[in-house]
Amino acid sequence: IMKDKGEAEEELAAAIPALEEAAEALNNLRKEDITEIRAFAQPPEAVQAVCECVAILRGFEGSWKGAKQMMADASFLKSLKEYDKDSRAVLNDRKVNQVKKYFTRQKDFTTEAIENVSKAASGLLKWVYAIVNYYAVARTVDPKRKAVEQAMRDLARSQKELDMTKRELKELS
Repeated sequence: IMKDKGEAEEELAAAIPALEEAAEALNNLRKEDITEIRAFAQPPEAVQAVCECVAILRGFEGSWKGAKQMMADASFLKSLKEYDKDSRAVLNDRKVNQVKKYFTRQKDFTTEAIENVSKAASGLLKWVYAIVNYYAVARTVDPKRKAVEQAMRDLARSQKELDMTKRELKELS
C-alpha cells in the first residue's frame, strides 16, 4: 500500500514544477497585457490559437469571440490562478483533446516562439501546457490514488475484525 501511495505521490510531484512555472508566468502578467491582446480586431494567428486554448480549458467557445468574452472578465487572471485542475467537471478528456489539436496544427506552438509575438500570450501558453501536462499525470495517478484509498479502507476493516476476534478469543480463554 505504502509503495503504491509513494509512486502516486512521486508521479504527481513531477507535474508540480510545470504548474509552478505556469503560476509564475501568470503572476508576471498584468491586466494591461490582457487588454492589449483583447484590443486586436484580428490577432496574430499564434496569439489567437493560444487564447482559444485557454477559452476551451475554461469552458468557453474555442474561437476568438469566445476568447475575447472570457478575457473581458475583470477577474480573468485570478480565474486562471484558481483553476480547479483536479475537478473532472472542469477539466476533462474532451477539453484536453480539443486543446492538443492546436499543439500539432499550429506551427512553432512553443512558449519561446509565441513570446516573439506576445509576452502575454506566451505566459498564457505556459499555463495551457502546464494544465494539459498535469491532467495527463493526474489521469495515471488517480487510479493509483483510489486503489491506495481502497486498500487503506480494507486494511482498517481487517484490523477492526482482527481486534474483535482477539477480544472474543481473550474472553473465551
